[in-house]
Amino acid sequence: MSGDWIKIEVCLPEKPEVWAMSESLNIDPDAVTGKLIRVWAWFDAHTDDGHAKRVTCHMIDRVTLHPGFAKAMVDVGWLEDSGAGLRQPNFDRHNGESAKKRAEAAQRQAKHRKQKAQDEEKPRNAKSVTKVLPEKRREENILKDKDKEQVRKPKKTGQRLPKNWQPDKELLTWAMTERTDLDIKRVIDSFTDYWIAKTGAAATKLDWDATFRNWVRNEKQRPQARNGTGETPVQRRNREAREAIAQLDGHA
Repeated sequence: MSGDWIKIEVCLPEKPEVWAMSESLNIDPDAVTGKLIRVWAWFDAHTDDGHAKRVTCHMIDRVTLHPGFAKAMVDVGWLEDSGAGLRQPNFDRHNGESAKKRAEAAQRQAKHRKQKAQDEEKPRNAKSVTKVLPEKRREENILKDKDKEQVRKPKKTGQRLPKNWQPDKELLTWAMTERTDLDIKRVIDSFTDYWIAKTGAAATKLDWDATFRNWVRNEKQRPQARNGTGETPVQRRNREAREAIAQLDGHA
């Protein structure tokens, strides 16, 4: 593990590779940029040198929630597939401990140069004659004590999605009402598969019901063939689920 940040160039959204991936995947460049950051962050968190053994393009597609994204990265040279795993080219240039140390060192040097320039602009013989009043000292001490108290307060921590998680009846009814165009069972399976497989701090949430609501709202509609009754398979399964819920309410 190399830390909780990675280097990103400010010109990334304008790079030709991003536009090429945008055209091949039929999504906008901003979406490509966000998914690239997700992939690079995954490599930074789960590899030491950019080599991910036994990891397939299909798994990276699951990380980005977009089929074909890993292949598009391979096509532009931003991902290499050896058949036995994936590798991020130039990993040590932007990721890893050494790259981060170089970036932090450059930032410290820039800050030092700025402070030195400001000090040189001040009069050399100027001396401070301002005395701190007792009242001022007391106010400063009070503020420091408040800051220490805030630091001591425990931070809220999320939890991972339980492996047997299922939405309750109220949440399931909402999902079928909110998105009648989706197969809710498939949505639940994709939601649980993704978050159970995800690792790191990003895999913990304070409110999994709210996370599931966002997942349902953002899930893409998939075309479905209609049967002889005029219903799509999605509509039929959702109708059957609603009938099952109504039947349970009748026996309550």
